[in-house]
Amino acid sequence: MDPRTPKVGEIVTFIPDANDTIAKLNDSFDPMPAIVTRVHGPDMVNLTIFPDTRPPQCRQSVGHISVYPDVSHFDFIESPEPEAKEETEGE
Repeated sequence: MDPRTPKVGEIVTFIPDANDTIAKLNDSFDPMPAIVTRVHGPDMVNLTIFPDTRPPQCRQSVGHISVYPDVSHFDFIESPEPEAKEETEGE
């Protein structure tokens, strides 16, 4: 399981399974952006999902990919690595 705990308002990705209506309507099983609207625990949340060709939809009790990989699930968006500052001469 991912050691992070989701937070209300956090943007995550929602990955639908083959039977999820949102994937069928959107003609895509690609990850979709979602906002956490309730946290049930470190591996279970409620989401509002934003498919690119449909209105937002809600899902309840969506599990984290590390615990529920075979059904629709959520995953954290990795933060980009900060760019290393180049040292200039004279510093």
